[in-house]
Amino acid sequence: MGLNSAPVLVDARSLCRIPPKKRAFLTGAYHDFGSSVVLFHDNRMAMEQLLSVIPTGFVRVNLKGEITFANEMACQILHLSLNELTHTYFQSTDFGQIGLDGKPMDPAALPLAIAMTELRPVKDVVHGITDPHTRELKWLSVSAAPELDEQGNLKSAVASFSDITDRIKKDQIYRKIIENSTDMICFHRPDGAYEYVNPAARRMLGYEAHELIGRSPYDLFHPQDAKRIREMSHIPVQEGRVETGIRYRIRRKDGHYIWLQTTSYPITDPAGNITGIQTISRDVGQDVQREQEILRARLLAEKASQAKSEFIANMSHDIRTPIHGILGLTEVLLDGCDDSQREMLEMVDRSAHNLLNIINDLLDVSRLEAGQVQLRYRWFSLASMAHSLKSLYYPEAKTKGLRFSLDVSGQCQGYYLGDESRLMQIIGNLISNAIRYTGEGSVHVEIHSSPSGSNHRVITVLVEDSGPGVPVAEQKRIFDRFVHLDMGPERSKGAGLGLSIAQLLLKEMDGEIFLESEPGNGSQFKIQVVLEHRESLPESEGSSEDPLGHISSVPLRLLLAEDAPENRILLNRFLERTSWELQFAEDGLQALDKVQSNDYDVILLDISMPELDGIQVAQELRRRFSLSERKLPPLIALTAYGTDEDFQRTRDAGFSLHLTKPFSKNKLIRAIASVLEGSGSEVYSRTTSS
Repeated sequence: MGLNSAPVLVDARSLCRIPPKKRAFLTGAYHDFGSSVVLFHDNRMAMEQLLSVIPTGFVRVNLKGEITFANEMACQILHLSLNELTHTYFQSTDFGQIGLDGKPMDPAALPLAIAMTELRPVKDVVHGITDPHTRELKWLSVSAAPELDEQGNLKSAVASFSDITDRIKKDQIYRKIIENSTDMICFHRPDGAYEYVNPAARRMLGYEAHELIGRSPYDLFHPQDAKRIREMSHIPVQEGRVETGIRYRIRRKDGHYIWLQTTSYPITDPAGNITGIQTISRDVGQDVQREQEILRARLLAEKASQAKSEFIANMSHDIRTPIHGILGLTEVLLDGCDDSQREMLEMVDRSAHNLLNIINDLLDVSRLEAGQVQLRYRWFSLASMAHSLKSLYYPEAKTKGLRFSLDVSGQCQGYYLGDESRLMQIIGNLISNAIRYTGEGSVHVEIHSSPSGSNHRVITVLVEDSGPGVPVAEQKRIFDRFVHLDMGPERSKGAGLGLSIAQLLLKEMDGEIFLESEPGNGSQFKIQVVLEHRESLPESEGSSEDPLGHISSVPLRLLLAEDAPENRILLNRFLERTSWELQFAEDGLQALDKVQSNDYDVILLDISMPELDGIQVAQELRRRFSLSERKLPPLIALTAYGTDEDFQRTRDAGFSLHLTKPFSKNKLIRAIASVLEGSGSEVYSRTTSS
């Protein structure tokens, strides 16, 4: 062992002998003895004791290659006794050495042979040997180094080795998995260049392995994807994070692009430094194609839905406009007619209102299903709402000879935060259906309020009738659109949308609707919704006084821009008993000219006018008044368009109030009073009730 040499230095991974002159290096793969450095003196007993306990095989060979020393672990690994090992040629083919490729190794390529011929250490060479007794294959990791005398001449060599059979078997299993995987598995250098590609990758891309090794995948990425992928993957890789679900197009050898979805895993050394990247990719071309088909179908559906919405909105506008004239002039004629005329005019009024309700229902259900309805929460009196409902539906029930009652519990006092008009619409639909389908008997409504946590109450509304009832099998279906049950002659009335709209609106309010009914015993609909409650409101939030008593006597000058002659006549009749001066413009250009030369207290603009529409006029007025010292008067939009989007358009254009046609005389006067009092920005009319 050259025991007359200098001391031996052992650290965590190597055994070193440093002769006084040549300082040849003796290397071996040893297990960690800690961070300390132990100095061994030239002592055979100490050296043999050390070599007997290390978990690594150790042998020395002479110049002939014969083993002259072996420790106990070497005997265990090679499955030979010390006597059997002594004078055996370790680098001979007796051990059946093979490489990782399974082929016999050239004796000259064995670690000890290299160390002795090239006089240099060799580290961690992996090769297999055949167990002389079991004939099983073992895998060793071998390191070797030459030993030189003081003159630098080779006198022996040493080798250390460990059994890594289990690790190699696991690696082989892993390799088989990789080689047989249908997914594209690649290993990359830290800069991204291919280092290994499995057969699936070669099949997918159409390249041989040598055509990809050393090449950057960015050379193959679609130009539209390369920059995005580089930005997406750079930071995760640098931070040592796994990046999943990266989709991109990559070019095959034949020039065609395929879609891949890739997960990348950083490979690190024990110190945490990134030494490479593993990627697993699969062909998602069919998935992408399906998603694109779904997207195209969705876009077509959205386009069709948009077309439907536009059709309904336009139809609504085109019908509301003449209905506005019918209802408005009917209201004017009802003021001062005799009884026989009143009966016929009231029939005209009811018919027009029924047609308007159908149009409103069609518009509402379309917008509700598209998620385009925005609830408008304001404080309101539940008791006052109940009074309005009773006033609205009592005459209709009386006309049919039905008993109608509406009871409100004492706990309903105070104010509730909710969309009063939509809640009235829900309850009104239920009452209207009950009256419509009840041939004789009664319709009874109850409204209750009960505590639900801090400052909230549950509003419960019951609508009961003595009508024909609903079979159990039909009770779910009646909430569908355009559904009429076979209930006699009343079946054909209405559009079959009332219950569908009620259910959709309650869903928007986080409320519920229930039905209890059986044929012959009538029906009971129950709705429940939770609303915030207050006993009273600050004076600023309370109801303002009725404007009709005083505002109509205040001298005002108004401008109405309206291209339809019948609407100009109607509004003139609506306001003829006030103290107001009403001037007219037949289009947007005339309106701008009149505002330029006159002062007005309120300007009413029809939205659909030739030359310049109401939106354009409002925008131009805002521009002009911003350049002068004059104050822009309140603007009221008059339109048959009544969607949330229409409301937002007029609000953005600078209107103080959006008044939807048809509207009554009282509603018009209240609207004018509202903008003069400065509260118009919070008013939005979509009903015809006065």
